[in-house]
Amino acid sequence: MLHSGKKILRLTKLTAIEQFFLWWFFELASVGREIKAKLGFNEKSNHILFVSPNQEAHGKHSDFRFEIFDIKLGTSTPFIDWTQFKGREVDLVLAPQLCLNLKENFPIANDEHLSNAIDLYVKQNTPFNESTASWTWSASSKQFSSIHVDISLVKQSISSNIIEICKKKELEISNIFTQNSDTHKLINLLKLETSQQVRVKFWRKVNLVLFGFIIAILLAAHFSYTKAHDTALIVLSEKLTDVKRKAVRQKKERLKAEEELNRRLSLSRHKGQHRSVLAIWEDLSQNMPETAWLNEFYLEEDQGRIAGFAASAASLLATLDQLEGLSQVSFNSPVTINPTDRLERFDISFTIQRNDEQ
Repeated sequence: MLHSGKKILRLTKLTAIEQFFLWWFFELASVGREIKAKLGFNEKSNHILFVSPNQEAHGKHSDFRFEIFDIKLGTSTPFIDWTQFKGREVDLVLAPQLCLNLKENFPIANDEHLSNAIDLYVKQNTPFNESTASWTWSASSKQFSSIHVDISLVKQSISSNIIEICKKKELEISNIFTQNSDTHKLINLLKLETSQQVRVKFWRKVNLVLFGFIIAILLAAHFSYTKAHDTALIVLSEKLTDVKRKAVRQKKERLKAEEELNRRLSLSRHKGQHRSVLAIWEDLSQNMPETAWLNEFYLEEDQGRIAGFAASAASLLATLDQLEGLSQVSFNSPVTINPTDRLERFDISFTIQRNDEQ
């Protein structure tokens, strides 16, 4: 019996958790409609409400006339049944008669500076300020160094009365627009916070708290796991350190032995492939004419160069070209004649053939 009671308790807890996550999922899905709306995938109607003064207002009638405005067709039609908009988000467009429309030229500037200049202009040239009215503006044209601006201003009492009427009819107002008097373009005057946006903010905070709670749990679990394995990791690290030290020492010794072996092999190959400097110098000395003498002798790898004076540089070049261990014998620069002793100055380069090429 006791076992059955514990089983029922576990099932009850599981059901409660499932219900909570199911409720949370549907709330997040509801909030997700706000994201779809921002991306343009919502199914919001193209109709908005056009608000104008009610010329027949008297007694119980409202001071304002509400009409359905079709954005696509650009037409408005009166309506009586408010229930078709109940609980829905709608936008309001105020008729020009409800606004104070001003036109003024301002120096060309960025939007922030221009907006500050317009705010100052409204406060200095009208009896209104931020607490008694709301205003917006749009640039209609530019000319040289000035910009023509249309300003639409609505008294706070008018916008408050319109909002109060819509609240009584259970309408969700998201934006209030005015129209440019020339282009009839809609300009956003006020952006109001709807119940959907309030829910979005609430769930954003809830999700942040839950996310932080999950992160805290994960960090605690990670810390516990790390703490439990610290000792084993320290021992393993010490063993690995000893093994690495031995491996590094053995690697250094092996590399040093390989380097010494390669050096000896390279030196042996070099000696076997190249003639010695003394052998080359001996060949040059034996075949150099008595009328020639050197003041420069240069050797690097298989390239050589000599410079000096001779009675006939061309004969010396021919003699060197006949030597068995030399090839590609040529003048590096034109032969010149010393005006003092009429000897020819030469600069000759040559290639020393390897032993395996001869």
